[in-house]
Amino acid sequence: MMNLLKKLAACGLSLTMILSLAACGGTDDTSSGESGGEPVKYLIGISQYGQHGSLDNCREGFLQGLEQAGLVEGTDFEVDYQNANFDDNQATQIGQMFSAEDADLMVGIATHSAIACFNAAEDKDIPVIFTAITDPVGAHLDAGNITGTSDALPVEGQLQLIRALQPDADTIGIVYTTSEANSVYSISVYEELATDYGFTIDAVGVTSQAEVTQAVDTLLSHGVDCLSNLTDNNVVGVLGAILEKTDEAGIPVYGSEVEQVKLGKLKEISDVRDESDLSGLKITIDLKRGQDSEAVMKKLFRITPLQDVFSCNFNILVGGMPKVMGVAEILEQWTDFRITCVKRKTKFELARKKEKLHLLTGLKKILLDIDKAIKIIRETEDDAEVVPNLMIGFGIDETQAEYVADIKLRNINKGYILKRIEEIDSLKEEIADMEDILSSERRVKQIIISELGDIAKKYGKPRKTMFIYGTEDEENEAEEEIPDYPVNLFFTREGYFKKITPQSLRMSGEQKLKENDEIIETYDGSNRAELLFFTDKFQVYKARACDFEDGKASVMGDYLPVKLELDPDERIIKMIAAEDYSGTLVMFFENGKCAKVPMASFETKTRRKKLANAYNDGSPLVSMTLIDGDCEFMLSSDAGKVMIFNTVLILPKAARDTQGVQVMRLTRAKLRSAVKYKDGMIKDADSFRTKTVPVAGTLYDEDVDQLKFV
Repeated sequence: MMNLLKKLAACGLSLTMILSLAACGGTDDTSSGESGGEPVKYLIGISQYGQHGSLDNCREGFLQGLEQAGLVEGTDFEVDYQNANFDDNQATQIGQMFSAEDADLMVGIATHSAIACFNAAEDKDIPVIFTAITDPVGAHLDAGNITGTSDALPVEGQLQLIRALQPDADTIGIVYTTSEANSVYSISVYEELATDYGFTIDAVGVTSQAEVTQAVDTLLSHGVDCLSNLTDNNVVGVLGAILEKTDEAGIPVYGSEVEQVKLGKLKEISDVRDESDLSGLKITIDLKRGQDSEAVMKKLFRITPLQDVFSCNFNILVGGMPKVMGVAEILEQWTDFRITCVKRKTKFELARKKEKLHLLTGLKKILLDIDKAIKIIRETEDDAEVVPNLMIGFGIDETQAEYVADIKLRNINKGYILKRIEEIDSLKEEIADMEDILSSERRVKQIIISELGDIAKKYGKPRKTMFIYGTEDEENEAEEEIPDYPVNLFFTREGYFKKITPQSLRMSGEQKLKENDEIIETYDGSNRAELLFFTDKFQVYKARACDFEDGKASVMGDYLPVKLELDPDERIIKMIAAEDYSGTLVMFFENGKCAKVPMASFETKTRRKKLANAYNDGSPLVSMTLIDGDCEFMLSSDAGKVMIFNTVLILPKAARDTQGVQVMRLTRAKLRSAVKYKDGMIKDADSFRTKTVPVAGTLYDEDVDQLKFV
């Protein structure tokens, strides 16, 4: 759809552009005349609401249309391209700037930028072209010196697609910006048509890009069956973070244009077809030209559910009460159940064996005088008196006497009795063994293992799948694909990050920053560098320089709290770029302690995105510095005392959350600053140096706050 939009924008907008320029060219000052003056270059101001593939396509399509119309950039026109970074105030300022520059034409890409350009151009009657707008009428862009194209979604077609792919789906989740007229309009269309296809729309509104990921969490907690994306720029701008959440939850996301689909991480694949038939399941994957099939398969295993790990929870009756349990808990309950079963079976068999032994013991006494037993039975007149007479005659109990009395007359002989009582010894051994089983948990478990072995032999079948263990080559595969080139990295106090190539930086002017913001960290590194962002919640968020698009000084950059999915009240306080995890991190705390931690302690074998307990939380952090070798630091307290010491006095600790060593002794005071010492920072530096720690420091006569600036 976006490719079509791109072509429409290239043709339709270019025609409008030519007409607009032609209208301007009718004035006297736009032609060269006979004086030999050079033709005037027209100034075109392009305001793009934010940077992502969809809006980039709109801009490129517009410029391609001008080229196809025979206009040459640099000769016929100049372009002033500005990115509003999804900020309404910036969009307004950009429009006002174009107006102040007397631009010949303004192009607004997305609603907020288009409205801002139109408002700024209205007084001067500067023509405005818009694109990437769903409902121009609803945005009040249908009157005046303005024209453009619409990217209204085929909502009904989208609903048909979802129903075809998810026949059992009930609820569609949508995140939208409440101040975006196009998104509000699209939501109304979705809600109007959803019931025709048996869907319910669960829409969560946001006011800014920072709220999008939290809104997605809300939808996932509601149990939506899928997400459908609008062309909402705040949402599309953080689509990567959305896809990570939905991948983890296992629900599909339906994009509204091609660039959203491209973020699905499998750019090597051109097509996927289901060719399953009666012969079995078959999925055919077509690769783009020049792609390594083995590498793509490894990537599929790594980033798709083709190979996955998931937890299972089941509702199990335990003691007659339902309980939700995981696999481990189920196995524990099953083991306890089997232990109970084995013990009950053993007790039952033990009771039978003891009963049998008891009867045979009585029978053994009969063997001593068989004739006496026969005489008692024969001479007893009353049948009811036989048992009592046998009990008296042989000293046996009633059960034993009943057993003897029930023996057939022909079996009351020595041979029969001897054969029966042969079992006595074996019964005694079996009884002793069973009593040992009941007293030994280990033996009970051995019985369970033996029974499972017998079941496996009887019912077991050969495994139909193989265990394939990951190799180091597979883990490092993604790293090998990363292009290596120098970059300049910038981090601001408000949490914005920029990655700029040296060439682009040399050609750029002043760094664009948010009002009252400033750059606090700069690094010259590689596109393959790993970035560590330390927060005030004692955590480290890890990313790679290649995870960020190459930017320019003229844009504000990526907003890290959204990009890295920080907690709402979490703030980044330090950025460190690690090329090879060499060097040592020196941390100073408010209680006067210093910790030396090798950077290697922060290295992980897998690509972990967050490290908890990244540094000690016992005292607030004052400063954090990466050093290549031991050096001097100057410390100052709020009591006005100063000290200079060399980090060689502190031994490094491998534990990231080590509390450190006391270097400045503080009494009712706090450490205020700790900076790497350079010659000339303080007068008479030797008087503040120490060869041992801890020390209280030396009182500084002047303003301590000015030390670092001397």
